[in-house]
Amino acid sequence: MSRAAGQLLKRVLMCPPKHFTVEYNINPWMGGVVDKEKAMDQWNSLKNVIEKEGVQVLTMEQQKGLPDQVFVCNAGLFHNDRFYLSKFRHPERTGEQEHYLKWMKAQGIRVLGDDYPEYFEGGGDAVFSDPKTLWAGFGPRSAKEVYKRISTMGNFETVICELIHPNFYHLDTCFTPVDQTTALWYPPAFSENTKKELL
Repeated sequence: MSRAAGQLLKRVLMCPPKHFTVEYNINPWMGGVVDKEKAMDQWNSLKNVIEKEGVQVLTMEQQKGLPDQVFVCNAGLFHNDRFYLSKFRHPERTGEQEHYLKWMKAQGIRVLGDDYPEYFEGGGDAVFSDPKTLWAGFGPRSAKEVYKRISTMGNFETVICELIHPNFYHLDTCFTPVDQTTALWYPPAFSENTKKELL
């Protein structure tokens, strides 16, 4: 777990891969057959590592017919006590939204974004490196315009990052903060303007 993540995280939401399969192809990496027993073992190992770091793990049940619900980071974006719900670009994932919305409301969490038109794929495209800096990816999955709404969630700077490479459809596939001044990134995934901004 990166130092940046460890400093920011108090609780995480996870979804055990009870119904995880590869039923469709919406990115270049999807394919093959899922070993369900191995997937569950790996999920439990990850959960244990996170808990050993002192982070509370909350869980939600995976629904049949929604194999990608296990990628719960894409559900939306938390900031303080509010949650901005995702709106998935691919129809294969839109069924997840109602379950995330229901779960958040059951926890008493204030939800934004459930009635807005812009595509947004949550933590797949948006990540805080510290409480005052949001890295905001747009392109294949999330719309640039959504970040105007997200910026109203709190007092933080939004660094807009344009993704242009089809293999790197989410920001979290090519960028991760290490601490407040350092990140790992894959430059060919970004537009020239974004590369200048990051450097």
